[in-house]
Amino acid sequence: MGLFYCRASRKATGDSTLTSLTNKGTVVDTNGKTVTIIGSDGTIYVNGTSSYTVTVDEYQK
Repeated sequence: MGLFYCRASRKATGDSTLTSLTNKGTVVDTNGKTVTIIGSDGTIYVNGTSSYTVTVDEYQK
């Protein structure tokens, strides 16, 4: 697990699990599709079109 701060677009290359994510931009995969961001409690913060998912304990937009 790690911390991640996103101010602009970032590209994901696979599923990830993070302790905390502060997202001020867009998380996309290498094809430009938006990545789903879901809380460890099941809350969907971003419902993306990519097959990749980022699971977070804490999320701030």
